[in-house]
Amino acid sequence: MTLEEALSEKYAILAQHPLKQRLVNGELTVIEYLIYLAQIQPLYNHIERYSLLNDEIQREQRAVVDMMELRNYPENLFNPLAKPLQTTFHYMQYLLTLSEEKTKPHTYVNYMFLLTEGQTYKDKIFGSGRIYKFDDVDGYINLFESTKQDDWADEANIALDYYIAIFDELEEIIELYNELTNK
Repeated sequence: MTLEEALSEKYAILAQHPLKQRLVNGELTVIEYLIYLAQIQPLYNHIERYSLLNDEIQREQRAVVDMMELRNYPENLFNPLAKPLQTTFHYMQYLLTLSEEKTKPHTYVNYMFLLTEGQTYKDKIFGSGRIYKFDDVDGYINLFESTKQDDWADEANIALDYYIAIFDELEEIIELYNELTNK
């Protein structure tokens, strides 16, 4: 079974997730997008403790700058929700237990997401979207595709399980926040 086949079921679940649909359609509010960024930024930080295929691919610092930019929006100045949620924290902890080799499937899932789907909505989000800007999108996609391995399926599916859980928790937090703020 190829890596794509092994991941297809969970990619389909993610594609149908309401939060993911709103992200893709550019329907997240500025606070919702900031809360989302607060989940993915630390994941890139933990992945980037190991060398990447190319140093230009690093995203963690770009995500931090994006978050700083969004925090300057008046509605975000004092918002306490822009921090890792419980599921994100568990994924961060899990990443820290992995060797460099075991981290590669997580790198693949996380960076291919930015290189593919992220390109479809980078102009629909608030702020500059530095995390989605690459000098050579097609070149980096080819680089990741050329290094992927079918035996990454188990760890790559774990990455997707975490993303599904993160999106579920984000959706709950955003719904609660919107109820409390009468939005």
